[in-house]
Order: sequence, then C-alpha cells, then structure tokens
Amino acid sequence: MKIIAFDSAFGWIKHAGGISKLIEMRGIHRLESPPERILFWSNRITIILDCLVRRKRCFMEREEWKAIPWTAGIEPRRLNFLVQNIFCDVPGLMEDESTLKELSNHKVEGSKRELLIKVMTYFQQLYFWRSDWETTYPASCSELNIGGKKPFQVVLYYSTLDRANEIILYDSILLLLWRLGRAIVGQSFRPPKPERILRTNQYLLLPGELTSQQAVATEICRSVDFLLLEEHRITGAYFLLFPLKLVMQEYAEGGEEAAWLAWKMQQIADLTGFEISRSLAVKEPLVLKS
Repeated sequence: MKIIAFDSAFGWIKHAGGISKLIEMRGIHRLESPPERILFWSNRITIILDCLVRRKRCFMEREEWKAIPWTAGIEPRRLNFLVQNIFCDVPGLMEDESTLKELSNHKVEGSKRELLIKVMTYFQQLYFWRSDWETTYPASCSELNIGGKKPFQVVLYYSTLDRANEIILYDSILLLLWRLGRAIVGQSFRPPKPERILRTNQYLLLPGELTSQQAVATEICRSVDFLLLEEHRITGAYFLLFPLKLVMQEYAEGGEEAAWLAWKMQQIADLTGFEISRSLAVKEPLVLKS
C-alpha cells in the first residue's frame, strides 16, 4: 500500500517494480509458505499495473503463476482470481502492440491479424467470466438514487466490496481490450458478440449491452459511491485509483463527467490520504509510451 503515498502519477512504478522482481526471483515454489502466498496475493494487482504502465509482459502471465495449488486456508476467491488471471495477460498484449511499430511493412499486417485474434479471444474469455459471475452471484447489485445534479446520481450498490471490485476490474479490462482493438485496426473496431447470458442482476449491463467505451466507463463511475462508503473506504478507494484514471480518457475535457471525475479523485485524497489520487486527476495517459 506504500504506493499510494507518492504524489506523482507514475512515481510508484519503481517501488512496484521492486516488489515484482522480488516475488519473481524468489520463485513460485516459495508460495508453499502461507506468508509468501499472502505477499503474492496482496501485491498481485500492483505488479500487473506496473507492467501495464510500462507496456511490458508480466511474469505472472505464465501458466505456473496462474495455477497455484492454494492450500492452508489462504485460497483467493475463485472468480476474483480468474479475472485477475485475464488481467495478467493484458500488459503482454500492449507490448505486442508496441512492437508493431518496429516491424517492416510486409510483416506488420500478419502480426496485426495475429494480435487482433488474441484480443478477440480475451474478449470472449471475459464474457465467459462475466456469465459465470452472473450465475454465481445472483441479485448482488441494486440501484440507489442519491439525487442532486451529479451526472451519476443513480448509483450502483453491491452486496459486498468483493463483488464491486470484481465488476470494476472486469469493466477496466474491457476498456483496455477495446482500446487495443482500436489501436490495431482503427475506429472501426468492434468487440465480438457474446452468447446470450441469463440475467440475475437487473442493474448491471451484460456484455452485449456494453455497446460503447463510454457505457463501460459509466458502469465504473456508478460504482464509485459504494466503494467510498465509510465502512470500507480505504480498501475501496485503493481499488478505484486505476479504474478512475482509466475512464478519464472516455469523457470530453470540460464536460460534467470529466469535472465529476476530477472532483472524486481529489475527494479520495482528502478522505484517505492517498496523495497519488491528486496526480492521477490530471488528464494524462495512464500507460507510458514505449
């Protein structure tokens, strides 16, 4: 959690990279020890974000790091762990997209096709995950009208903080894949169509209903008030930092949504002391250029 004290949007990268190298160097066999498993589990998202910002593959995309024999009562929540498994692969897709610029003309088209197939495959993986989540956690979300003139006055409330974190991570990965698709083929890119999913949560959008990047971003924004409830504010705010930074690029500068996001990022810093949130409120790209 030390990264939240940095007052620069990217100042935490060196610290996060150090944790990543330490865990990788110590090796997967170390995870047989409960304290080592706790260290790994509590830093997994931070390590992925470090790789994502640097557009470099994450060692945790390797299968041995995704199929750990969790025992001794320190098992992660299954669907939480599975959506993080998908997230592990996104930095590698970004690295592949960066290398397209270095290829000669006769090689780039074939490489683009291969990368686009990968992106579409990950969309389908997310759809399967979302279907599993919908079945496993029925009626886990409700709506509440908090009034006022805010752009997101009808907010989403979840049965638990874990359910909210899972959905906003899922939405964040959808946004990243969508942007990758557009980086590969341009504005004409469209995600694959999902199979029909049986609805059990009336207020959450199913994959086929997320028809634009803004629709995905709006679902994240409507989840913010729940994650900032006093009973879990510190943990909720920590998990909001990346998604809120990500969605800033989806709204026009000067618009009410952009102003709301900047206000929420400042509010997080005021309420929690997470000073990094003030820097993230600046509308600069989340991912460093390669």
